[in-house]
Amino acid sequence: MDMDDLRRRRKAAVEMLDAGRVEDALVELKKLKSEAPEDMLVLSYLGLALAREGADTGRAIEACSKAAQIEFFRPECFLNMAKVYLQLGKKPQAIEAIYKGLTVDPEHDELRQLAYSLGIRRKPALGFLPRNHPVNKWIGRLTWWLSGESHASAG
Repeated sequence: MDMDDLRRRRKAAVEMLDAGRVEDALVELKKLKSEAPEDMLVLSYLGLALAREGADTGRAIEACSKAAQIEFFRPECFLNMAKVYLQLGKKPQAIEAIYKGLTVDPEHDELRQLAYSLGIRRKPALGFLPRNHPVNKWIGRLTWWLSGESHASAG
């Protein structure tokens, strides 16, 4: 199978999954997995589909973990892992996956939206001081302002 065909079919399977057609997505992702076993993004989405199906959650976690471990430079693998953990009610593990994904790509929109929806805040500037310490608050405000996030929301 050539790379263009793989990408097209993977994209179609992801669209099925996003549309709630989990069974159809599972069929296609399982086919893709057998045809392109080296594609870790397929494995990651297969894990997400398995979790959404609800039948084999252990295999879902295993698939996403393996994909994220091998392709640690792909934020989508961490996003899928976070979604699997949330599906299973494991919020601390989901947050950890989100942090790892944002380490790879701090600007990844879906990871940032998921972090925001879960109420995840940035880590304190000085980890040895409490979050509410005046120095941490001041540095946090300064770095937030310098990052431009405040300017984007003001406009």
